[in-house]
Amino acid sequence: MLLDGRPIDKYTLLQRAQKIAYLPQEIRVEFNLTVRQAVLMGRFPHYGLFGRETLEDHAVVDSVLQRTGLLELSNRELDSLSVGQRQRVWLASCLAQSAPILLLDEPTSSLDLGQTWRMLQLICQEQVECPTEPKTIIGVFHDLEAVKKFCSRAVAIKDGIIVADGAPSNLLTDEFVSQLYDLSESAQFVPVRN
Repeated sequence: MLLDGRPIDKYTLLQRAQKIAYLPQEIRVEFNLTVRQAVLMGRFPHYGLFGRETLEDHAVVDSVLQRTGLLELSNRELDSLSVGQRQRVWLASCLAQSAPILLLDEPTSSLDLGQTWRMLQLICQEQVECPTEPKTIIGVFHDLEAVKKFCSRAVAIKDGIIVADGAPSNLLTDEFVSQLYDLSESAQFVPVRN
């Protein structure tokens, strides 16, 4: 696999972290951090000569906390936050990383509908409001309505093989989704009776 025309395994871990930010489905931390400390962790690939954060790092964190609506929560501990707030903190940490590529692995899987849409709006807004740092955002989603609303391109994968690639509005038709998920036309929802 190539990254900027160079094999990805030729980059050090630090160099990769400067190029790619990754948000997994869930992050477990063995010790408690404040929101600010968690977001500051995203700046690690850019720390100065002695491995310490700089004034620039703190300025980036302040900006990201403001843009993500977390500034008022910056001194709260992660353990005191809701699942949705914690997920927003980890997204903020990825944004503070200032990497040109952002990988999202089902970032909304544990969020309710409102939190999901706010998170995706934030990601889209980030792409528009930070034109000096163009981002390629790649995400894994099972929420097809969110894909239709927020994504400019969809790639459907079945059994590890790309089966379709295109604009979500053209690609995600009822017929295609039925084929993708092996839903027969005879499948119906059966009402539950008490």
